[in-house]
Amino acid sequence: MLWIYPIFLLPEYQDKGTGTAVMELVFAKYPDVLKWKLSTIKQEELNCHFYEKLGFVRVGDEETVNDLMTLVIYEKTV
Repeated sequence: MLWIYPIFLLPEYQDKGTGTAVMELVFAKYPDVLKWKLSTIKQEELNCHFYEKLGFVRVGDEETVNDLMTLVIYEKTV
């Protein structure tokens, strides 16, 4: 299992398939990894949608950081 830590794209590269291409490169670089995990901010709905589109599913409990931020864990099994 490997964790994916924050990956940021400049706004001019968003919504153009760049994020998906980067993630596919990461998955291809580590073909023996059977499980991927990451955390993201629940309120960032576009981020959640992006990871779900890549096959990640929400698992575990949510962690409330403050009134504006809740962390959620996503997992993808290959």
